[in-house]
Amino acid sequence: MSKQPSAVLRGHVSDVTCLRFHKPSGKLYSGDMDGQVIEWDINTRRSAYLFTNAHTMNVLQIQSIDNTQDSFLCTQGREGDLKCWDVEKRAAIQSIHYITPFETQQLSFCKFATSGSLASLPHSKNIIALYDINRTKAESSSLIDPDNKTSSSFNGTSRGMLMSLFFYSINGSLHLICGMENGQTLLYDLRNTNEPVYTLNPPENKSKPEDDEFDLLTGQSSSGDPILSLAVHDKKIITGTTGSSICMYSNAGNSWSVKQVPLSQPGVGDMVVAQDYPDKIVSRLLCTAGWDHRVRIYDVKKNKPLTVFKYHTNTVNCVDIRYGGVPLLASGSKDCRIALWSLDFKEKSK
Repeated sequence: MSKQPSAVLRGHVSDVTCLRFHKPSGKLYSGDMDGQVIEWDINTRRSAYLFTNAHTMNVLQIQSIDNTQDSFLCTQGREGDLKCWDVEKRAAIQSIHYITPFETQQLSFCKFATSGSLASLPHSKNIIALYDINRTKAESSSLIDPDNKTSSSFNGTSRGMLMSLFFYSINGSLHLICGMENGQTLLYDLRNTNEPVYTLNPPENKSKPEDDEFDLLTGQSSSGDPILSLAVHDKKIITGTTGSSICMYSNAGNSWSVKQVPLSQPGVGDMVVAQDYPDKIVSRLLCTAGWDHRVRIYDVKKNKPLTVFKYHTNTVNCVDIRYGGVPLLASGSKDCRIALWSLDFKEKSK
């Protein structure tokens, strides 16, 4: 397998901050630090359309909403707007202002997550809002507070900022995963969001100074690494942090175990697992975007690294896998470029 990109897409003049393959069309969409969104034709390797000034600040996230009558695209800007776009008409059909800078005195870096037409968004004062983006009028249906003082899991210490969100189905019930600044991972059953059904504590890092105490019961540690990215595979929850390891939490009934996969350099800003990909080998690949300019590929089933892709000359901010056709990975970087990689992994014969 080649460790060189099969193609490089050039068109952004600022950091590529996010990207997403649109499943129905196979087109790639990417956002940058200047608030621009570009539609790419993968066959010609050229930009097909520029959404000029899609956002007034950097684009945090792009999601493809595909289970509705009319497939569309959602983009999230750091200024606090979530925009829904008609892919065919290339026009905005709805805009949700999900966070008010005046209320929070800060702008969120947390990326929104989707499951069908349900979107989870960072709201004011670290609270999470749930929206049905199919509705004509954007109204939140529920609010989730990770620092809910009436929750039995709250020990009086703030978990810090909300860093990442991901939807996860357990036994047919939809849950929301919240990655926190203190390294904790919270799981909320959307049927009752008053408190998390599970609180996954970060494993103790033996390389930390001895005076950095870690409470095994509460999991509170002053050095817990903020969770920047989340992914799921079968019954595993995978977290990427600012630290030097990837954590894989495995669920067995009501108990959880954790496996740490060490990194040579810290920082995983994004990750993707295509667990519903038709190819059984590709479906268990974990692809990560590293601060060290590298894209790393892991076998989630075996918890082991497979290869490292080296091309980018600056931080890799985002990764995504194309569904259907030849398995293809896209990586976007602070170097303003998007690299396309073939994922032609083969099962080793016994």
